[in-house]
Amino acid sequence: MDTHKLGNLPLFVLFIGISILLFFVFAPFFTVLSLAAVFAVLLHQPYEKLARMLGGWQGTAALCTVILTLVLFIVPLFFIGAQIFQETQSIYAGAHDGGLQYVRTIQSAIEIPIRQLFPGFVFDIHTYTGSVLSFISQNLGSLIYQTFSVLFGTFFMLLALFFFLRDGRGLLVSLAQASPLGKDVTNDLLKKMHQTVSSVMRGTLCIVLIRWLCIWVAFSLFGIPHAILWSSVGGIIGAIPGLGTPFAFIGA
Repeated sequence: MDTHKLGNLPLFVLFIGISILLFFVFAPFFTVLSLAAVFAVLLHQPYEKLARMLGGWQGTAALCTVILTLVLFIVPLFFIGAQIFQETQSIYAGAHDGGLQYVRTIQSAIEIPIRQLFPGFVFDIHTYTGSVLSFISQNLGSLIYQTFSVLFGTFFMLLALFFFLRDGRGLLVSLAQASPLGKDVTNDLLKKMHQTVSSVMRGTLCIVLIRWLCIWVAFSLFGIPHAILWSSVGGIIGAIPGLGTPFAFIGA
């Protein structure tokens, strides 16, 4: 057997072991790192333009991009999330007290068509909402933990975003040089992946934002309660074609 291959075998085993160890170390942060990578792809072009405006200061440009992301996206998202939480509490409280008309409307809309086939069918929505309320009351103790977890995840995501923006190009160059496919082929693959991910994510975010804005404006004009909650439901589920608007309008 070739002694050169035998000499490389311990290095290969060491590499596999370190890779497995790193996988378990970073496994809890895969979601946060994935979000940071998505933001880095979406913000790559603005970051490049800002870096050129600042005379090639990549660290300063990355820091400014992260701050703008925090101010223009994350902070408003937290305020919207707080409003959605308040409206959700209002819906649960109203459903528990039986005081919301649209809860009874949903119950009738489900019962009437099914009773045409099964006359004895009864759908008690208050039983299901009571179960939800019981689950929420039993898990309120973890609310503080979840809040700190979200804050830490946001901080870690912004930190990862900073390094992805500043050092992302160097990492891709190193990956292309170490790739067994060759530098040119790897660069072409990375370029096509970047274009695909960027186009899909920007298109999806635009659809979600436009749908959310249209539903919120319509609900606000017609005085439908909990407009932010239902528009958020319609916007998020709206990423699936044909589902967002029906979900929002049935709930409203």
